[in-house]
Amino acid sequence: MLHSIFNYFNIVSYLDDTNWDLYIIFFYIGIVLVAIMVIDALYVSYAFSRKRYSFTWPIIILRYMGTLFMTVLYLPFLDYFMSVPACVEDKNTGLTVHSYYSEQRCWNGVHILHAIFAIFGSIMFVTVTAVLSLTYFEYKGVSNDPNAR
Repeated sequence: MLHSIFNYFNIVSYLDDTNWDLYIIFFYIGIVLVAIMVIDALYVSYAFSRKRYSFTWPIIILRYMGTLFMTVLYLPFLDYFMSVPACVEDKNTGLTVHSYYSEQRCWNGVHILHAIFAIFGSIMFVTVTAVLSLTYFEYKGVSNDPNAR
């Protein structure tokens, strides 16, 4: 029962019945979203260090995007990134194949590139969400700041 409730938020379960190409397209869309968040965080930190704010929209986008990635989308994105290099051994052939797409051989050809992007994307995602959670979330249970979460 709990598995079916939590599996509702899992991105991989929706793409399980599709083909490998669509799976990889959605994977790279996730990588691009994480890269946009990293670039935005670098820009905002650079603007804070120079005390020059040309626009306020990067800060607002970073706050909302970071809040979504740190709360609702954290586990689905991390699970999706880690499902790309997930491989199992095929019992019929003895080869390592992808755990969801048995026609895709693992650690062969372009799968190596996808796995490298998945690992680096996961590291970037966890690092940025950790930094943003330290920035935007109050660690005290009771705070006088009305914007604290």
